[in-house]
Amino acid sequence: MKKGVIAVVVVLLIAAAAVAAVVNSKSNKTSSNNSSSSSSSSSSSSGSDEEQAVATTTVNIEDMAFSPATITVKKGDTVTWTNKDSVSHTVDGDTQGTMESDTLAAGDTYQYTFDQAGTFAYHCDFHSSMKGKVIVTEN
Repeated sequence: MKKGVIAVVVVLLIAAAAVAAVVNSKSNKTSSNNSSSSSSSSSSSSGSDEEQAVATTTVNIEDMAFSPATITVKKGDTVTWTNKDSVSHTVDGDTQGTMESDTLAAGDTYQYTFDQAGTFAYHCDFHSSMKGKVIVTEN
């Protein structure tokens, strides 16, 4: 009986270590992309000495969904996603080179500045049913 309990504990520890390794790998992969998204926002300024006001739109991540699922912003706007769920999520653009967050634990936020007009679909890497869209219009 004791050997069976020990075997179950060992299997659970191995599974927990595997999950931690995957989450850590995702976190390391995306951390370098966050600095590039913030640098793109500074390069989108008009070049004048006077800073332009930038709107910020918030998308909540709650009940296993992005809310609202579709938003419309202007070119140059910054969108902030806030994880209000008790489980971790990501914000990853369907097109390479767009949004790519770290793993967002409960309460974490991610920001991305859109410097091009167009439609940008995104999803959560962990939950394939979670999808959203940002429509970016010219100023």
